Amino acid sequence: MRACPTYDNIFVALDIAVVFRCKSEDNDIFNFCYRISINQLNEQLEAAITERVRVLIRGKTHLEVYQIKGTTNTASMKAFLNDMFGNKGLEFLDIIVTEVQLPEEIKQPLDLKA
Repeated sequence: MRACPTYDNIFVALDIAVVFRCKSEDNDIFNFCYRISINQLNEQLEAAITERVRVLIRGKTHLEVYQIKGTTNTASMKAFLNDMFGNKGLEFLDIIVTEVQLPEEIKQPLDLKA
């Protein structure tokens, strides 16, 4: 993912793990199979996650963003994705920040404090 600025204008990039499934109702399985292709799903999912990550990062300082690694404080992102893809038969179960990438000159002192 490309880096985007935090509230205090430090460029940060996040790696995100997304856990989702096809809903089990027959109508949902039909919607997943016939209302979206894998390529469309990839493109739409990437665009939606990128936009929500930018919103998340832009509203926090770099110190706040650095502390969200491994947490699942992404409830609003999960709700957004469920609203966006629910009619296509998908249900998002979890979104986890797996990596926070800060500029090295900022990351190094933070790692020494931990």
